[in-house]
Amino acid sequence: MVAVGRDLGIRAVWLAIAVLAALLIGLIAGGLSFIDNRRLPVAVIRGGVAFGATIGCLLAIYTFLS
Repeated sequence: MVAVGRDLGIRAVWLAIAVLAALLIGLIAGGLSFIDNRRLPVAVIRGGVAFGATIGCLLAIYTFLS
């Protein structure tokens, strides 16, 4: 098992990794949505939902591992 750690510096690095991964997934989801229907508001909402779901799942996993 990989322990996330109790050190604040390590937790900050894991948080940065989680945010960057969620941002990448949100951007890809929003971009694909925009390519699909060419409506910017819908693409922004779908990207935001993908970001929120990803960050929620990643933080839950990190909390479980610590």
